[in-house]
Amino acid sequence: MWSILDIVLCIISCIIPNIGGFVGSLFTETKDVPGTWYGDLDKPSFNPPTWVFLPAWTTFYILIGFAAFKVWHKEKTMHKRLTKLGMLALTLYAIQLVLNWFWTPIFFNLQALGWAFFEIVILWVFVIATTFLFFRIDLLGGLCMLPYCGWITFASILNFTLWQLNK
Repeated sequence: MWSILDIVLCIISCIIPNIGGFVGSLFTETKDVPGTWYGDLDKPSFNPPTWVFLPAWTTFYILIGFAAFKVWHKEKTMHKRLTKLGMLALTLYAIQLVLNWFWTPIFFNLQALGWAFFEIVILWVFVIATTFLFFRIDLLGGLCMLPYCGWITFASILNFTLWQLNK
């Protein structure tokens, strides 16, 4: 059973990833209209419409925040503290979250498609490693990471394709 404190911490865990995404979006021009940098890029046929990104990222951020909470909660209830595995898993989670937040300014503000691709590949490695460790600690936590893994994989392919089309 979850305590009131657990519920509050769960909510905070789900909000934190969204705060970083929101703050990054305040300083980023992402409009897909002619005359803007992103709007004038050559895009592949599988490029999603712009309206997809806000609900998708909000959902993914909530899921990964919940996953991190589940891992922390499992460690707390099973071991009364973070084990080395739990500490490693949550450290990798924090690193991938920061990498996630850095991708947007690299891609949109610096307009560095190649650098953004290399950054997202590093992000992808951390996401996969985090997911693997989350599965070892908490099944639901690992499962909550899977849609995000899929999205980062798709975003990596999209980033690479945009880079190649706009060299």
